Amino acid sequence: QKGRHQPRSKRAIEYASWLNPNDAMLRIITAGPFCTLQGHPRRGQKKFGIPESGPADAVSMALANRLVGSPAYATCIEITLGGFEAEAESALSIALTGAEGAATLNGVPCDYHRTLFLKKGDLLIVRPPKFGARTYLAIGGQIQADTAFQSTSTYVLGGFGGYGGRKLEPNDTLTVDRDIRLTTDAALTT
Repeated sequence: QKGRHQPRSKRAIEYASWLNPNDAMLRIITAGPFCTLQGHPRRGQKKFGIPESGPADAVSMALANRLVGSPAYATCIEITLGGFEAEAESALSIALTGAEGAATLNGVPCDYHRTLFLKKGDLLIVRPPKFGARTYLAIGGQIQADTAFQSTSTYVLGGFGGYGGRKLEPNDTLTVDRDIRLTTDAALTT
């Protein structure tokens, strides 16, 4: 069954399957006050002085990932207090969840908690939220990020994980592995 009557996550998988098999990219224009990559928490390292890191709102991150057909703890962009702008450098499926700031896609308001499909050149803007602090941006596939201690979560004070162990900055380009094997039905149940 194809088209409108499929669940959004299934359509995101279908969309990803016909995309160019090369990696997708998202270029950061403005990263706001604190924007990082977060994934699975870094468990079992506290005895060495390394905190778990990971998302501040794991439920919102999991929801965003499910909407694009990725596993619950797939690496996501955690946007703190809005002020985020990015340009799609290739076709992407994305979802926004968490603290809702006014978001626009090419100047047109876009919804949270839905799968959105971007084309090359599309501009996404996430304004500061009225309530809450963190918005999650998931991208269909797997954001390529540095792994440290079995996690891609950014730990800025330690300088590891995520995007070079630091917050995202203007002109950073995120690469997304669109290997369809990362977004299967099995991934939707993890």
